[in-house]
Amino acid sequence: MKKIQILLVLLMVGIPTMEAQNYKMVLKKTDGTTHEFPVEDIMEISMEEIVSDLPLRVIVSENEMITPSASAKSKRMKARAPITSTSTLTSFTMHGNSYTYQLTRESSQWKASPDYWPRGVNPDADVTFYAHSAGDYYSDGKYIQFSVVDNPANQHDLLVASKTTSYNASNGAVNLTFDHACAALEFNVCMTSKLKIKLGSHSLNVKRIELKDVYNSGEYHYADGWKNLTIKTDENHNAIYTLTNSDIIVSTELTPLPCEYLFMIPQTTGSSARLEVYYTIDSSTESKTAIIPLSNMSWDAGHKYTINIKLNTSMIEL
Repeated sequence: MKKIQILLVLLMVGIPTMEAQNYKMVLKKTDGTTHEFPVEDIMEISMEEIVSDLPLRVIVSENEMITPSASAKSKRMKARAPITSTSTLTSFTMHGNSYTYQLTRESSQWKASPDYWPRGVNPDADVTFYAHSAGDYYSDGKYIQFSVVDNPANQHDLLVASKTTSYNASNGAVNLTFDHACAALEFNVCMTSKLKIKLGSHSLNVKRIELKDVYNSGEYHYADGWKNLTIKTDENHNAIYTLTNSDIIVSTELTPLPCEYLFMIPQTTGSSARLEVYYTIDSSTESKTAIIPLSNMSWDAGHKYTINIKLNTSMIEL
């Protein structure tokens, strides 16, 4: 930082008078150089023109998603699509001391706009920066309002990071380590051996699978995580995510659904959370529905899960 010594020098020009145009202000820098300004122009001088901005750099890393141990209902299968990460992220937003910064990737570097440290802050004073990849930031409570996009094909994870540092302590660098604020779900479908025997020569065709009544909107607080979760619904009062609407011929082997990862708000699902499987037998045009309860399932932030939809004889009508 260029430290500036400001000296107000009144120079009498010509015959002494109290008129402003006969005075000058001299600004003297510590390197010995000076700048002179007529007094009448002083009000037009901004300190931003006098003091050089402190350059800001942003360095990004992340804590990768975790795969929990396999369970009866949820176990990991191969990934179908990349999890949103700092390697695939192309832009994000950062807030600090009333400034909003837009960050964009340029090659391997992140470019900030504006590209300077918050003005008017002592370089030894701490500033807390809050960054996020999606959602709306509220400075009064330091949180992000976030809702899961209806169409799984258009969804993205919510990445969040915060960092407290001073300019001098970090040499102008904000080191952000992003966390995954959502849980990532993937789905597979199959049938039991008993159902296959029951079907005999008939085929079981899944036409559509929907995930319903899960929490899909809430506030992510930087201090203590998710709060005020709600279920935003459609006109029929359902929160619906269509996992597939293309035909799948079900076998006893697990078949991945084509919805890739579904990013959900971390939660313990309520009593009405469920999967609805719409299916037909052979080439019938009559669609039937199988209900698979998903109550009391726990999905943690920063974790990825696979839910295996196993259709059995009690669910499927011939």
